[in-house]
Amino acid sequence: MHITNMNILFIGLGNIGLRHFESICDSKKQYNCYLVDPNIQSIKKKINQFNYIHKIELSKNINLKEKKYEYAIISTNSNYRKKIIFSLIDKFKIKNLLIEKIPFNNIVDYKSAIKKINNNRLNCFINYPRNYMSAYIDLKKKLFKKKPIILEVYGSDWSIQIKKNETF
Repeated sequence: MHITNMNILFIGLGNIGLRHFESICDSKKQYNCYLVDPNIQSIKKKINQFNYIHKIELSKNINLKEKKYEYAIISTNSNYRKKIIFSLIDKFKIKNLLIEKIPFNNIVDYKSAIKKINNNRLNCFINYPRNYMSAYIDLKKKLFKKKPIILEVYGSDWSIQIKKNETF
C-alpha cells in the first residue's frame, strides 16, 4: 500500500504562522510543507531552528506546482486575506482552511468570502480565541458601559499617526 504524505500550505510565517509550523515539526508523521512568505531569507532562518523530518518547499508567492492541500493555514495581515483566500480557492484544491485572528476588516469581505468558501465546499476555521478569554470578556463589559473612557498612553517614536480631532 502506498501512503502519500499530507500536503500543508502555510501562508505567512510571522509569529503565529511559525507556531503552526513548529507544531507540525513536533509530529512524528511526515508532511509536505509548503511555506509562502515574501521574505524567503527570514523564513529560512526561522525554520532552521527546528528539527523537522518533512519535505519543505519555500516560495515568495502562491505560484506553487502542488495543487492539492489537506490544510491551508493563513497567518497574514487581514488587509490581504480576502485576495489570498480567493486566489487559493481558484488555484488549488484545499480541504481545510484555517484563518488566524480577525479574518477581514469589513462585512462586505466576510459575505463574499463566506459565499466563495461555501460554494467550494471548503471547511473553514477561524482561530480567534480571545473573545472567550476571561480578561477580554471583562474588558468588553467595562468598555460597553455608558461611562466615558479615559486612555493615557506614554512613550515615544511609535509611528502612530492620529488625525486632528480623532476620537477612539
